[in-house]
Amino acid sequence: VIPYAKMGYWDPNYVVKDTDVLALFRVSPQPGVDPVEASAAVAGESSTATWTVVWTDLLTACDLYRAKAYKVDAVPNATDQYFAFIAYDIDLFEEGSIANLTASIIGNVFGFKAVKALRLEDMRIPVAYLKTFQGPATGLVVERHLEINLPQGIFFEQDWASLRKVTPVASGGIHCGQMHQLLDYLGNDVVLQFGGGTIGHPDGIQAGATANRVALEAMVLARNEGRDYVAEGPQILRDAAKTCGPLQTALDLWKDITFNYTSTDTADFVETPTANV
Repeated sequence: VIPYAKMGYWDPNYVVKDTDVLALFRVSPQPGVDPVEASAAVAGESSTATWTVVWTDLLTACDLYRAKAYKVDAVPNATDQYFAFIAYDIDLFEEGSIANLTASIIGNVFGFKAVKALRLEDMRIPVAYLKTFQGPATGLVVERHLEINLPQGIFFEQDWASLRKVTPVASGGIHCGQMHQLLDYLGNDVVLQFGGGTIGHPDGIQAGATANRVALEAMVLARNEGRDYVAEGPQILRDAAKTCGPLQTALDLWKDITFNYTSTDTADFVETPTANV
C-alpha cells in the first residue's frame, strides 16, 4: 500500500488547464490523517486509484488520467476542516453524461473512510465539456424553495415505510484475508466487490478471483460445520491456502491490512410500527 500523495495524486506545482474539470471539496480527515494525504486520497479514489497497487497501472497513461490535488487550505474559523482543490482531465469523463461525471466525482468517493466528512462545495465545468451535451441551451426551471429538513432528507416530503430490502455492498479496501469478518458483519445476502483485491493480485486477475472464491468457500464450510469462524478465521484461511497457491500469495501480500477508522455512518434510526391500512 503506497500513500496517495506519493502515487502522484498530490502535485502542488500543477498548472490548471482551461479544459480541466475543477472540484472544491471540504475535507475533514480522520484523526491522524494528514490533510494533504486525505486530499490526495479523494483525488485518487475519484479518478484512477484503488487501495493497492495493480498491474494494470502499467497499461494506463496515469499521468493523463490521474486527478491532481494541487492546493489545500484550512477552512477559516473551523477546526480540522480543509478545502481541497482538485483538477480532473476532461478525458476522464464520458461525453454528454452527467451520470458518468457525478458517479466519479461524487458517488465513488463519499463513502471513503479515510475522511470523517466530505462535502463538494463547488465545481467548474469547462466549456469544452459543456458543449458535448445536446440539451436545451437555456437550462431547466427547477424548484428553488425547498423545505430544509436534513435529518429527513431535502427531497422527501413524507415518512416512508415498508420499503423493499436491499442488498448490502462491501467495497473499498477489502481482500480475501478479511473474509471471516465480511461474512460475520454482512451475512450471506451480500455483494463483495473485490476491486483492488482481485486486480491487484501479483499473479493477475484470474489468480485474484481464485483466491477470493477459495477463501469464501473455506469460510462458509467452516461456518456450516459449526466452527467459530470469526475467531478461527485467520487459521482457516491459512489452512485453505496450503492447497491454493493464489490464496497463499494474496495472504502473504496483504496480510492483515485494514482501514480501521471510526464509522461515519452509524445507525441512528428509530424503528416505528407500520400502520395497517
